[in-house]
Amino acid sequence: KKPWCNVEIHKSMLPKKHQNAQKYDNIWERAYEEQPGSGIYRLSWDDFYIYMIDHFAKHFFLSGSGIRSVMDIFVFLEKKGSELHPEYLEEQFKKRDLWEFKETVEQIAKAWFEEGNVKVVVNQKYAEGLKGLEGYSHVQILWWMEDCDNTSDKGILVKEKPYKNNL
Repeated sequence: KKPWCNVEIHKSMLPKKHQNAQKYDNIWERAYEEQPGSGIYRLSWDDFYIYMIDHFAKHFFLSGSGIRSVMDIFVFLEKKGSELHPEYLEEQFKKRDLWEFKETVEQIAKAWFEEGNVKVVVNQKYAEGLKGLEGYSHVQILWWMEDCDNTSDKGILVKEKPYKNNL
């Protein structure tokens, strides 16, 4: 029941076998205590964003990811982008071999979610199934990437996770 949220919990920032895992071994050394004695530690917004992109890249390349990760990046940049330090981020993303991935994802996020850019086209034969949606706050959309928009791929709705390297 409302309000609700989803929480994803990890025992480590990235799996030990991940190429960038060692960059998070001493992550708490970069965290700061919110208020002295509070016991609440936070990453800087820069480090948070670096981890967000690294985490998304892990899912994207190893197991798949959805539109939500791109939306999270868009919302984060809208809210905190002005507080980020571009030179530091560029250095860190290049060290992680994620600069091009980050740049591409940011461009996609802007194209998809910047005001006026989002458009969902529904085939008229499915319009009847949309009646009554106005009472809901969310709609889940099943969609296929361009290269998978064919009868064969659309017939596969559940598939084993394509993990690589036992991650």
